[in-house]
Amino acid sequence: MTERTLVACRKTPKTVTVTALLLGLSIFPLHQGAEAQNAPDQSLVDEFNDRVNEAVNGVTIFTTQNTASSGALTLDSNGQGDSDQEIDILKLPISYTFGQEGEEFRPHVRGVIGNFQSSYSPASQVPGGTADYSELDATTVGASGGMTWSPIEQLKITPLFELAWTRLDRNYDFNNTYSQTNFKPFDRDAFNTSVDVLTYSPSLEAEYTLKDGETSYTPKIRYAHLFNDSVSSDSSVIDVNQDSGLLQTFFEVNTPLGYSLFCHELGLRPFIIRTDIFGAAKDARGPNYFHELGLHLTFNRGSEYTIKGFSLGASYIVGHDLTGYRLGIGLDL
Repeated sequence: MTERTLVACRKTPKTVTVTALLLGLSIFPLHQGAEAQNAPDQSLVDEFNDRVNEAVNGVTIFTTQNTASSGALTLDSNGQGDSDQEIDILKLPISYTFGQEGEEFRPHVRGVIGNFQSSYSPASQVPGGTADYSELDATTVGASGGMTWSPIEQLKITPLFELAWTRLDRNYDFNNTYSQTNFKPFDRDAFNTSVDVLTYSPSLEAEYTLKDGETSYTPKIRYAHLFNDSVSSDSSVIDVNQDSGLLQTFFEVNTPLGYSLFCHELGLRPFIIRTDIFGAAKDARGPNYFHELGLHLTFNRGSEYTIKGFSLGASYIVGHDLTGYRLGIGLDL
């Protein structure tokens, strides 16, 4: 899920063939074959911003939402079976529910600090030319609040509203004569530029827990809608204003192992998550969906402690042109 070649645009009176005129902050594969002059007309700017919006929506989904938390991913950006995009995600989420277990209404807060890095080497348009190098770095800080409602003991329904700030920096090396001639005139507008984005995200999630002795089974469902707006940019043409949707379905099992380690009861938590992406982020030809299959080893200390326990685990991610893994450390507060 990283930068690509640009979009097809109509010819202008003075044409200079530009395969990725405003590759910009795009991190998803975009169509080849753009033509423009040194001063891009409004139709080209509008199409560029459509691609930037798609890219930004994809980045904020991975940095603000509970998707692949921390790990490494690869993406087949051209759909030809080769993984040519490298993605690294580091995310530190935390959540806390106030009140006592069993209360019908409990305030709930969450926070996240995330970093998304991707790299891509678009091939030279001149045979034998050195490939360019493109890198995107995005850092996110977000916070959300809401209320957990438990109409019955087994059911929890949590509406939340999140506000997040994301800084995206895009670096591009012009390593061949083609990109130096056709891309470099748009430096600082489409290449080697940055943008600050605010994300507003209402969400609703529900989970139901079934118990069989000491083992529990929990299906969950969650929908979040992300509205992105740019608040500042080093580019004179970037304008982010678009939205995406995210639907996640979970199933996890918690079962004790019957052993203790340093006064912590050991348990296992296998899980599976399906994530479906809608709207602008899906339009970007990035991953439309992916599955995550994982296993955590849990260390439970007891409800009378501030930190009730923690977990260590890993998972495998596979989906639409996307593969990778995640490593996780969790705290039960």
